[in-house]
Amino acid sequence: MVRFGTFEYLFNETFENVTLAFWNKYPNPISSHVLSVDTISREVDDNGRLCTTRLLTKVGKKPQWMMNIFPGTLAYVIEVSTLDPKERKLTTFTKNITLTSICLAEEKCVYTVSKENANWTMCETSCRVSSNLTIGRGMIESFGMSRFKGNAVKTKAAIQHVLDNLREGGMKSAS
Repeated sequence: MVRFGTFEYLFNETFENVTLAFWNKYPNPISSHVLSVDTISREVDDNGRLCTTRLLTKVGKKPQWMMNIFPGTLAYVIEVSTLDPKERKLTTFTKNITLTSICLAEEKCVYTVSKENANWTMCETSCRVSSNLTIGRGMIESFGMSRFKGNAVKTKAAIQHVLDNLREGGMKSAS
């Protein structure tokens, strides 16, 4: 069985500032589980879109039953993003590359200018969690979906933290 989840949130900030905050959200105190972010590639494609691939190294807590079976806390995640400045749209795809035969979590986030207010930014997030295991599949997928929901809230808080720093003069605005 595959589990799906969605999450939406609205930033009362411009698209330009939210995308600036997205690129600068690590390190920060809300996302202390992210140990490092390495840019693998970054280029502007023929359509003028910024295409970036990054490797994130994370540390996370697992339930005790999972630690007994799969020890270790480091996880690696690939993030592929496309920023289209003409459309004012940032699309990110992330997925774990650690223990994928046990659990695969794939997330898509789309940041766009809000239809309600041109000075606000909407983020629509969706996630797909699946496991190839026969025994324990439901528990693993439930754990993965629970983790997705918690991380979606953390992501919003981390971006908001950077936006607050931007507003206080700790960073320069993109606009």
